[in-house]
Amino acid sequence: MKTKLITTLVLVSLMISLLSISAVKGQEESSYSFTTIDFPGAASTILYGINDVGQIVGSYGCRGFLFDNGSFQTIDFPGAKCTEAWGINNGGQIVGGYVTEEDPEDWYGFLYDGSFQTIMFPGSDETYAFGINDAGQIVGHYGKEGWFWHGFLFDGSGFQTIKVPYSGCECTAAHGINNVGQAVGSYWGSECGEGIHGFLFDGGFQAINFPDAVSTAALGINDRGQIVGNYSGYSGWIPSQIGIAFLYDNGTFQTLNFPYFTSVSAAYDINNAGQLVGSYRDLYGQLHGFLATPVVSCVTVLLTFDDGPEGDEYRFNSTSSVLNTLSTNSVQEGIKATFFTLTHGQHWGGSELGANLLYAEYANGHVVSIHQGGKGCKGPHVNQPHTKRVDTFPYPVGACGEVLKKGEGEPVGKNGLESDLVAAIRRLRCLFLNSNYNPEFVRPPMYIYNASVLDAYNSQAVKCELGNCDGDGLKMILTDNKGTGDSGGPGPLPSVVSETLKRSVKNCLQQKIYEIVLTLHDSNDTTARNLNRYLNDIRQAAEEEGFTIKFVESESEAREILNRRWIAGNWQGN
Repeated sequence: MKTKLITTLVLVSLMISLLSISAVKGQEESSYSFTTIDFPGAASTILYGINDVGQIVGSYGCRGFLFDNGSFQTIDFPGAKCTEAWGINNGGQIVGGYVTEEDPEDWYGFLYDGSFQTIMFPGSDETYAFGINDAGQIVGHYGKEGWFWHGFLFDGSGFQTIKVPYSGCECTAAHGINNVGQAVGSYWGSECGEGIHGFLFDGGFQAINFPDAVSTAALGINDRGQIVGNYSGYSGWIPSQIGIAFLYDNGTFQTLNFPYFTSVSAAYDINNAGQLVGSYRDLYGQLHGFLATPVVSCVTVLLTFDDGPEGDEYRFNSTSSVLNTLSTNSVQEGIKATFFTLTHGQHWGGSELGANLLYAEYANGHVVSIHQGGKGCKGPHVNQPHTKRVDTFPYPVGACGEVLKKGEGEPVGKNGLESDLVAAIRRLRCLFLNSNYNPEFVRPPMYIYNASVLDAYNSQAVKCELGNCDGDGLKMILTDNKGTGDSGGPGPLPSVVSETLKRSVKNCLQQKIYEIVLTLHDSNDTTARNLNRYLNDIRQAAEEEGFTIKFVESESEAREILNRRWIAGNWQGN
């Protein structure tokens, strides 16, 4: 059917995308450490896919492989003449393609998850399975004699065709998909302009062209929306044979110039840590696989606070002190945090003072979310329910007071977690005079939850977020919360909290985690009085590991980090 040249052109290029967005100048380019990875004894090696665990898939000669923790494992479809592995997700599921002795010209897609499953679009002669995300969604393209190429999305139960809506662009191929559901791919056609063009699909199609290039290939995308690929001055080509690798990030293209590269290189995939895999040809024309790891010099820290706001007017107001220190301190002014709040307690968000502090958090650009567990949860923490009727609350009754009702004015905490979440969300929206406000996140107290708690969270579309990446996230919150002012104790020794914070930051960096989420308590008097000290401790710990520090500066940045953690599964605590 199709000639081997055309098959390889669309297949091995694994995404020839165009990017019609100009490169943004004046931004600092990323630097990388570069490692050549070749299958032992092979004449050529290509690395096609990498997941967040660092597992890599690729091909050498006519065989596929998995590279994991320094060891190679071959991947051969049973009875196939040739097998190539093209994509891998965080669950270790692998997609790729194979050809048989009986039909050596046509490729069949496969999914490998301990056993092999053939993936073929109904009625097609050829199907290529290029990318897979953590939900098991597979993208690729299919064709048949007399057909044009079309992309597809396969969700395990059925196929959906992906085709760009541009006139004269008859052919589409989908190549990669991330956990947000964004896909990248290629399109071309008889009246589609010179070369092969790429696209980003995110509810709609966006063309992607490297500036001044004739052809551009977008070959992979991670959950941050970073795209990698290959561009060339030729109208058609195979990335492993001609062209130069690129990274597209936040409106900026960067050509990837690694050691030993000649004029031929291609980046096929990128994981959430920013690690790239691909291929390059050396001066002798030999094809090698490469792994490029970002050299990170600056790390981002998101501070989160539990158990507030402090709504008792007769006590030192720890929440107000925390807000003031975040705004003005000796490390970085204007820090934005996420507050996991108790919206209804009489000494918390249910008082007039507490309600005003909730609004102050919101008005000052912090993320205001919910701190709530539920019945059936070991050690339940039901948002400190108020035991009086709603009309006894000192904060404005009427609209914002009424949201505390359940049925006939029943107090919060009586009807279960799902009902409490509804009340909490409605109260925040009312207090903020924003009917569209989305708390988006919830933290179970003491990180304790079970299946029923997660079901309640899911019912209200709030995402479970835990905390630190120090291998023992509870140690931090227990240290900071020990003897907090709201329980009448003096609070923990600042030196103990300082030591725990430093250890958490260093352990995160040693695990190569460069977006760090830390948990403190704005209800804790000692934390509030020593927050400036703790900010310096965090900076010092990072500097001792060779990094500079940047605290989150906007609500949107905080939400992006929490969403990335959720998508990558880091919400479970590393």
